Amino acid sequence: MTLISFGKYKGKSVEKIYEVDPTYCLWLYKQPLTKSNEALMNFLKSKFDNDPDQYFLTWGKYKGKSIKDIARIDPGYIFWMKTNQTLKQKCPVLWEHLAELQILC
Repeated sequence: MTLISFGKYKGKSVEKIYEVDPTYCLWLYKQPLTKSNEALMNFLKSKFDNDPDQYFLTWGKYKGKSIKDIARIDPGYIFWMKTNQTLKQKCPVLWEHLAELQILC
């Protein structure tokens, strides 16, 4: 268990933080300060090394999940997002990430 010694999750384990707020862990992964903590970096690398630009939803029934995880869990939801014109207009970054997914809709 690796504890965070700063910020809003001070005193919490990174493993628990990842369960409730993976976007914070992704932010941590990209911070230079984090690289000095080997145990923390090992955990974060295990989660983000293959895809450091993952997109996590911050709303809806899959809040806190990456769109790649959602594609595995519920491809129909990805289809809905890809065909929703409001999302295309209001969430262009999400739309770009959805376009990169290699699933059939």
